[in-house]
Amino acid sequence: MALGGAFTLATGRSIPTADSYIKQLNITEPVILYNGAMIYDPVKQEPIWSATLPEHIKGLPERAMAQFPGLGVEILSGKGLYAVGWNSLVDAHLNGSYRVPHERCGVGSLADRPWIKILFVTGEAQMPALIEWLHSLNLDGVEMTHSDQILYEVLPKEAGKGRGLERLAALTKRPLSQIAAMGDYYNDLSLA
Repeated sequence: MALGGAFTLATGRSIPTADSYIKQLNITEPVILYNGAMIYDPVKQEPIWSATLPEHIKGLPERAMAQFPGLGVEILSGKGLYAVGWNSLVDAHLNGSYRVPHERCGVGSLADRPWIKILFVTGEAQMPALIEWLHSLNLDGVEMTHSDQILYEVLPKEAGKGRGLERLAALTKRPLSQIAAMGDYYNDLSLA
């Protein structure tokens, strides 16, 4: 708490990835992670609120990889990030300028876990076709966002950083005007 307000993170990143930023910035307020699909208490190190993808979405990564050979796919589940479709862009995303804690595995090994979000990772040339295909599926219970030039995300319908900020304000009983959030560029217009 500073200057009469609260400073927090609003990011698409996972718990293990955001943890280093949280510690560096000495954030003790709850943070918005997974693009608004989780509000996490960094002091207690536990979620205050979270949403997960519907079970019927768990078949989507394999369908997408069959439709787009070479597609990169990352699945985020609680405290874990799993690369289930590997390509050079996934390698750069997870092992690039800063190392993102992750595990390489198959989709089947994650069937019993709750999924928070799916990241599809592809080049800019293939991105429009991927987005069009995903939207043509008319998926129920999800929110989709183009979060980076190479990333397209499928999230629980309840997600969204703007909704996450509203939820955080309600949970902490603070006016939204007294919460400052640091986010990303591509998909954060709802924070303005």
